[in-house]
Amino acid sequence: MKIAYILPSLDNKGPIVFTKYLIEGIKDKVDDIKVFYFEDTGNPINIGVETQKISFFEALDFDCYDIVHSTMLKPDLYTFYHRKKIVGKRVSSLHNMIKEDLKYNYNKFVQYIYRIVWKIALWNNFPLVVSSLEMEKYYKKFLKRESLIKIIPYGITENEIGDIDSNDTEKLLKFQERYTVIGSVGLVIKRKGFDQLIRFLEKEKDYAVVIVGDGPEVENLNDLAHSLNVSDRFLLLGFRNYSYNYYKFFNIYALVSHSEGFGLAMLEAMSFGLPIVCSDLPIYKDYFDKEKIGLFELCNLDSLTKEILRIGNNLKFFSACSRELFENEFSADKMGDRHIKLYKSLNEINC
Repeated sequence: MKIAYILPSLDNKGPIVFTKYLIEGIKDKVDDIKVFYFEDTGNPINIGVETQKISFFEALDFDCYDIVHSTMLKPDLYTFYHRKKIVGKRVSSLHNMIKEDLKYNYNKFVQYIYRIVWKIALWNNFPLVVSSLEMEKYYKKFLKRESLIKIIPYGITENEIGDIDSNDTEKLLKFQERYTVIGSVGLVIKRKGFDQLIRFLEKEKDYAVVIVGDGPEVENLNDLAHSLNVSDRFLLLGFRNYSYNYYKFFNIYALVSHSEGFGLAMLEAMSFGLPIVCSDLPIYKDYFDKEKIGLFELCNLDSLTKEILRIGNNLKFFSACSRELFENEFSADKMGDRHIKLYKSLNEINC
């Protein structure tokens, strides 16, 4: 079996990292994999297979591929535009709740245009891969489509934690010595809800928060920390390659997003046995047990505080729970096997 993946770029962002993990989960089980992408960026990742930069209107010959798998808007539009050359081969992975995510980044008019364009891109009856039952329900309603939406949970390859910058190490060791450290990784945007962790610091003096990431909300978060007099326990490091190397300095990993496809950075934290505090989003209800994960009510500071303290008071138990959940549900091998089963079923239909 030969597979082509189409990505917007090779940038170190969630959907691209997802594809890297997917490739790692299947590359020893298929004949050939190639990644096509549109844009060069400043923070590319090594995706592990041959890559080729293309332009949107470039009509490639996909005859030699059994599957053409797109991820994100521009690749989905590309496979729609060139759909006559990819008949029976199309698959798309969806990583977000389109309407909910757009509202944090664009005005209403732009949101509307994006929704229409993405609906067009996903038009026609080909398989869509989502990560949860909640996302399946969402896209059935969004696309008015009852079939060919496949639930495949995310999975990741286990990594070894390496060294980080000496200046970062010095700062983080000081935090470790004095506080229980809550860590999080991601784009610093409103949707990620990082302000909730800063407000938590105002209530609890024995904790510190470290965020690894960059984005338009950096200044606002730093200003909020200053206004609440918690700047000495809040550290926003900016973007870092291989952010999982920072997990050895965290006691708890927190995902506090208002909306999420499925947090890859959180799965990395689970693979290292970090206890998890997480927004009680519907997408997680099929996987997360409230007795083993700290699920809190979004935008409810009392609920967030209660869950962090509950986890913080029994770190060893919740660490074991995270590791067990990762092994049972979220390995790259399991995700890869589920995709190959989907690819094979699609090929059987087209034979």
